[in-house]
Amino acid sequence: MRLVCDSEIIDRTLASLSIKKRSNPLRSTVSLGKHTTSGVENKKTVFLLICTAKDRAGTKYKILKNIEKVFTKFMQEGKVTLRLKEPPHDICISKADIIHLKTFLSTLKLVLSSDGNLKNIKLSSLAPA
Repeated sequence: MRLVCDSEIIDRTLASLSIKKRSNPLRSTVSLGKHTTSGVENKKTVFLLICTAKDRAGTKYKILKNIEKVFTKFMQEGKVTLRLKEPPHDICISKADIIHLKTFLSTLKLVLSSDGNLKNIKLSSLAPA
């Protein structure tokens, strides 16, 4: 599942240190997909990948049991914020198509409610855009 939008990653630990680091939102592709983790079990987990023109490889975030809250008050304007537990980042999504954003959030909700049982969820493997 891919979503083309403007995104900004805000580090919440900087606010506790009274450091202001404000950047401009960048046009990016936010992808939700499965990725096989290396290890003894080789199990598949769901990741969120944010790719920009500057960072083609993207930044990967684990999703299962890692999303603290999803702020959807301004979803009708194409804006959503995902608050992650680890690392303590806020992913601010803006200027997204409303229909694609709703589909993306419903897929995210389905993944979060599955509690690790990903056999019934159809997601593509994760690759940079």
